[in-house]
Amino acid sequence: MKRKATLAKKKQPSHKIQKQEATNNVDLMNIDFLLTHILSFVPAYRLVGKNAITSVSKKWKKLLTENKYFNKKSFKEILSSCQQHPEGALHILSDETLISHFTFKQIIRIAGYNKELAKELIGDFQDSNDLVALSGQYCEIAMDVVKDPERHTKLTEFSLYKLGLKYTEVALYILKNAELRSRLSNDTLIALGQQHLEVANYLHDNPGSLTYDDLLLIDSAHYERAENIVKTQELCNNLNGEQLAKLGQQHLNIAKIILERPTLCKKLNVSNLCMLAENHSEISKHLLSKDEFCDEVSREDLMLLHIKNIEIANLIFDNAKLFVKLDANAITLLGAHHLQIAQRILKMSELQLSPQHLCSIGRWHSEVAEHILNTPALCDELSGGELAKLGKNHERIAKRIINTPTFWDKLTAENLIKLSRKHPKIIDLIINNRILIDKIITADLLSSFGENFAIANFGNENLLAIPSRERTRLFPSKFLRIEAALSTAKALLLPTNKMQP
Repeated sequence: MKRKATLAKKKQPSHKIQKQEATNNVDLMNIDFLLTHILSFVPAYRLVGKNAITSVSKKWKKLLTENKYFNKKSFKEILSSCQQHPEGALHILSDETLISHFTFKQIIRIAGYNKELAKELIGDFQDSNDLVALSGQYCEIAMDVVKDPERHTKLTEFSLYKLGLKYTEVALYILKNAELRSRLSNDTLIALGQQHLEVANYLHDNPGSLTYDDLLLIDSAHYERAENIVKTQELCNNLNGEQLAKLGQQHLNIAKIILERPTLCKKLNVSNLCMLAENHSEISKHLLSKDEFCDEVSREDLMLLHIKNIEIANLIFDNAKLFVKLDANAITLLGAHHLQIAQRILKMSELQLSPQHLCSIGRWHSEVAEHILNTPALCDELSGGELAKLGKNHERIAKRIINTPTFWDKLTAENLIKLSRKHPKIIDLIINNRILIDKIITADLLSSFGENFAIANFGNENLLAIPSRERTRLFPSKFLRIEAALSTAKALLLPTNKMQP
């Protein structure tokens, strides 16, 4: 009997275990906790749209539409998921509650990932960026756009470049079409040639306005072509130091061949050496270890080295002989590339960089931006354009700028649009501020501002209060085209079965 009592006692959970289980039960009863944990294993395309996994529960659906979970999945993940599962685009665009969270641009980009939907819609859109968004995911559709005279007249040089950069076939068609090629600058031709070997070969046979130096830049991107040049004496004989430097910029092995061949290396002066090392930290480090080089190199040439590498930046910053050569612009550039350097700059009061230089660093590092906003003397000297630059890449900084009344007089309509371009929450703040939204209306820039809107923004009370004449500038025609896109997505979805995970 005693033994049985002992066994029975062992079966009873301890108070500590009971407390732990109670805590776990509390967590398990927390729908936010459950939702976050479960949905973390689900592909992005199954989280949204008509076929979303959240449709199994009204509570889950409510949480999704309230953005408690959806915001944690970036738009990039949604696009990536649609790329893997094109039918997901139809389900997403068929969900009215979800659509309100997207901008016009985002809706068009999602539509572009479904080939059938993109083909249906391409004729309804005339804007160059919209055409690229709809045709950019499928070579067949991109070719249809560039081959159609009515459509390709709408394409800007940048749009042609984007389509050509993605597809060799499209790039070659553009180059073989005299009217389309005439719209491309030499820089764009070089970029396309550097992207595709077939395009590089075509441009060598049909250089047009491209110079020999331009063709060398194209060859520098393709290892086989660059290697053939540096290993063929007849081809190297006529190259000067700058041309050799450009040829070796993209591939470390090509740069080493140039440096190891005395007949080639002797053509390089200090500027050429820095140009050659632009993308090569190994060569930059070697050069900085030479006293003779450090004595001769100029400030401008120092900035040609591989300063995007923190080790190279620190070697320059820590070398007294080199540091004295740096001016405010060079120091600012190093700080913009590296937070570690930026932090050191803030501690060096003797540098006395201007607010404008600090602003150029703060544009890339929120810690520096915070320092500026916390220093009234610096803020006083910044223009509205510089404030916009400061907040452009940091939502928290942009929000602080918008919420500071002393900045409102400085901010122009253009500054406000720039601040809001990357930050949907900033759009809401501007719309809900009569002083700021009136600046945009007065400047006749509602159309530009509206490009960044989520669909839900158009129902804002401040916008509805705007006279109808001004409100018609908020893309009425695009509204209709977006409605057509959503209707088409629903129509394409009707005959299909449930999307498979």
